[in-house]
Amino acid sequence: MPLTTGLLALPSHPAGRLAELAQLAERTGYDYLWLADERFFREVYASLTFCALRTQRIKLGPCVTDPYSRHPALTAMAIATLDELSGQRAVLGLGAGVSGFRELGIARDKPGVGLREAVDVIRQLLAGETVTYPGSVVRVDGAHLDFKPVRAEIPMYIASQRPVGVRAAGRVANGAIMQGCVAEPLFTFFRDTVIAGAREAGRDPARIDLVARINVCVHDDRKVARDLMIILRRIAERRAVSAKASDEMVKVMLAQKFNEGIPAGLPPNVKVSHKTGSITKINHDAAIVYPSGRKPYVLVVLTRGIEDEKRAHSLIADISRVVYETTNERSADVLPARSKGH
Repeated sequence: MPLTTGLLALPSHPAGRLAELAQLAERTGYDYLWLADERFFREVYASLTFCALRTQRIKLGPCVTDPYSRHPALTAMAIATLDELSGQRAVLGLGAGVSGFRELGIARDKPGVGLREAVDVIRQLLAGETVTYPGSVVRVDGAHLDFKPVRAEIPMYIASQRPVGVRAAGRVANGAIMQGCVAEPLFTFFRDTVIAGAREAGRDPARIDLVARINVCVHDDRKVARDLMIILRRIAERRAVSAKASDEMVKVMLAQKFNEGIPAGLPPNVKVSHKTGSITKINHDAAIVYPSGRKPYVLVVLTRGIEDEKRAHSLIADISRVVYETTNERSADVLPARSKGH
């Protein structure tokens, strides 16, 4: 299969901004735009539809939706509608899910089985069949779409980090997605498990698309962005020199008194261990952010070419705010008023 690229984003922005990102991704040459079906962000299919109406070529779909919080029959209905509206550009990403399950009182049972059954039911409904399916996880009794999908063979991808999910992708899906699949041992596991699942089902492994989902830090100077991110991540994981040394570095950076950048974009109760710096027209803030009740995350922001230091700080604070809002799934904190001056 040829190499393709895709962009995955949370529907955390207003529809107009999401459409701008979709258009930018299309102009830049990306092949896919994926939006996460995460609770409790903007509704994913409404967001995808708006993006589809503002683009012409790029393929679009949820990455991922799950068979627990959204019944596969409803997913079939939604993805068929998106495919019709987009001119047959829809793709479907499925995963076991976890977001919002506690709040909704949902239990995730037998994820590998659930994913396989979801693909079965969705495919039958897209093919125009009346479906009765007494599965272990997915159950349908006489379901039928009241419209004819323009395409029965909408591509379906299964995303998973676990052997049972990756094997399910090999057995039933058009493609498999795995997060952080860069190191050779992880890629080997990913590829070999997909191949094993495909062969168990009598499928040709070469026809299954392998997708590595990779989180990135973007900056004009690749080395600067990568090195800062690696250093802070190791400190956060207590792996920089030693656990004791990492803890001491965190304490020093927690005492930072110049808080006009990343901390200014966060709620006042969020702890930030960070280091700032500046030279002529260049400012940076590199931080470990500790949101209440969630795992910490690393954020590195560098600005270049901004003469007014206050304006640079305001920009860094705004970026910090957007990142916090995007990654914050459950917090009810009230964010500070948006910075001005840039």
